[in-house]
Amino acid sequence: MDIAQYQIVYREKGTGGPVLRKTFDGDAQVDVREITTQSLIRLRASDVSIYRHSLMIDNTPYDILNIVGLNPGMRPAQPLCVL
Repeated sequence: MDIAQYQIVYREKGTGGPVLRKTFDGDAQVDVREITTQSLIRLRASDVSIYRHSLMIDNTPYDILNIVGLNPGMRPAQPLCVL
């Protein structure tokens, strides 16, 4: 079974700010920064890696904390508890 959507859990880079989440279709294009080369690239959501990429939204870098695959009919993950 293919994963239909990906929920990316992220936080603004270098801050202790709030944890955010955004859901993308598996074939949606996502802007990321390659961590090793610092180059900006566009990937399918299904190809984003927590270890190789930072999420870019409106030219602001975000640390990717987790990526959760959602199959059709699945309930989204429960909100994270931030202490």
